[in-house]
Amino acid sequence: MAFTAHKSATHWKEKENTLIFAWTAGPGLTPFVTPIGPEQAASIAQEWLSANSEWPEEPGYDGDNGKSQRVFSDDWGHVDDDWRCFVGIQPMWEIYGK
Repeated sequence: MAFTAHKSATHWKEKENTLIFAWTAGPGLTPFVTPIGPEQAASIAQEWLSANSEWPEEPGYDGDNGKSQRVFSDDWGHVDDDWRCFVGIQPMWEIYGK
């Protein structure tokens, strides 16, 4: 859904354990070599989650957990209060009930 309004991401940044994609240049954003679509963005996000992200402490309760991710945008489809940034990805735990 994040790529509905913006067909590609041209820049990215990492802030507070969040990978953020942007659709145009701006301060603090690093350009991709070429614009990327949703498939490439998903692949980059999975690689980032595997290699660079810091997972929060695993929840302790009477059940199971699995590594997952939160994909989001905030009010008006922005991330990090920047109109250029349209999707953020964070590591999180998926909690499986009994």
